[in-house]
Amino acid sequence: MKGLYRKNFWAVSRKAVQPDLFYVLAFVPDDAANRFFILDQATVNAEIDAEIERARERAASKGRADAKVESFPGVGWRFAEGFENAWRLLPP
Repeated sequence: MKGLYRKNFWAVSRKAVQPDLFYVLAFVPDDAANRFFILDQATVNAEIDAEIERARERAASKGRADAKVESFPGVGWRFAEGFENAWRLLPP
């Protein structure tokens, strides 16, 4: 489980494939109800790869080197929102 208290980026590293690995990302704000986002490992790994590619494209469009784009992998808030309360993804 990973948690945030502000809408932000969840730092998550890419891991070797394990069929029974799931992520529960928790949003625990001071002034609202807690929210939970459930993702399987394959989805998280794919999003990490996609985010790295988007970071490379942003760096290239600004004429910057892309050497550091893989140094802080993770899952963005907007992406995670699509998995809010997706408890059905967890095995019985």
